[in-house]
Amino acid sequence: MYLNTNGIFGGISGLYLDGADHKWDATILSVGYGNKINKQGTLRFSSSYSRFIFSNDNNAVFKNVIDLGIIARTKN
Repeated sequence: MYLNTNGIFGGISGLYLDGADHKWDATILSVGYGNKINKQGTLRFSSSYSRFIFSNDNNAVFKNVIDLGIIARTKN
């Protein structure tokens, strides 16, 4: 995974299934952005897009995923 100091991130990952006919099942490409909402950094937001590339398109339930999130962190 790559993480930029400006909050941009991206990565590539794969899904390997030992018991499946096609051992390499999927490749996942992801890109997104996240940053703090407040000055203290206790509230953050994140958004990302992921593209799933399946070795067998018949098994594809979904191919595109959009994630939006808010993270609340308490200080210890």
